[in-house]
Amino acid sequence: MPNPEVRYCTTDDGVRIAYVRFGRGIPLIHVPTIPWSHIELEWHVAEWRAWYERVSRMAEIIRYDCRGSGLSDRVVSDYSLDAHVRDIEAVARAAKLKKYVPFVVLHSAPVLIRYAALHPDEVSHLILWCSYAAAPQYTASKESQAFLNPGDQDWEIYIESLAHTRLGWSAGAPARRFARFLRHCVSQHGAHELIRVARLFDATPFLGQVKCPTLVLHREGLTWPSLDAAKRLVSGIPNAKLETIPGGSIMPWLDEVDPVITAIQRFLGIEENRRDPLVDDPRSHAFRTVLFTDIVGHTEMMSRLGDDKGRDVLREHERITREALSAYGGAEIKTMGDGFMASFASVTKAVECAIALQRAFVARQGGESLDIRVG
Repeated sequence: MPNPEVRYCTTDDGVRIAYVRFGRGIPLIHVPTIPWSHIELEWHVAEWRAWYERVSRMAEIIRYDCRGSGLSDRVVSDYSLDAHVRDIEAVARAAKLKKYVPFVVLHSAPVLIRYAALHPDEVSHLILWCSYAAAPQYTASKESQAFLNPGDQDWEIYIESLAHTRLGWSAGAPARRFARFLRHCVSQHGAHELIRVARLFDATPFLGQVKCPTLVLHREGLTWPSLDAAKRLVSGIPNAKLETIPGGSIMPWLDEVDPVITAIQRFLGIEENRRDPLVDDPRSHAFRTVLFTDIVGHTEMMSRLGDDKGRDVLREHERITREALSAYGGAEIKTMGDGFMASFASVTKAVECAIALQRAFVARQGGESLDIRVG
């Protein structure tokens, strides 16, 4: 999938907001996590790009940078809860959306709760990921205290610590890539101001005004925000349900991704289109080449490394494979944990991809060795 075109709209208080739209299906507004957002650089994070490609098979994604971050206006005077609500209003208006599903990760949940309460006729469903209604439910944890005042700390150390703490110190390459991404999302001063104001967010009074079906998703191994914060959301929103997801990553695009996709599909009553659109296009080639991969000794490796380290290796395997598929025009049909099934319009491209995969895993340095079979 090519990088989507960046567009701009203007809020009622004159702030220019950058947004993109891609995919097909039910409109889904992918709300950014205050203050870490950059809709252009996200596509250079392999795991994040793979997440968007998965979700875009079942929904049309509308993704934007919140005020003060990414490609949106960086110098802004108002970062209040209602100011962030105006960002969503401007994007929905510019995209000419009538009914849609907002999806939010972490810190922007109070904004989205307030928004859903104000726009009951537009929000058909609401999805809250590892979220909370009131900022103190997050900032009260001892783990969060070190990251509440970025303006008072060495910026580089702050960014590295935040990336590795949130993704896990064993995340390695994904955490380093995430740190590079965070540096470009927002300035140190901007992060300080956005977080300072966000610490005051409290959407608790609006929970009872959210009338749409709401899905609250939470990682089983995540301690901040805690599962109690998720339970408070469910108890406060009249038509909400809680579903826990295996793993410990704060990001839906890391750790166990398939259960996240399945939960969203079940909640919205839709199916993911795993097939290459060319397969269903009568103008496309009559024949397809199907590629299969398989990790040699997968079961033995997982037994030896354990679940956590084993999943780290599998995530790197997924990243390398998806990068090769993208480079050679392959369409991922499904992944089976230790292998992939993909479709190609060209036999030559499929063979070239198979060779590139073998070379990539041979060239991989450090950590657990990986051997794959390709058919």
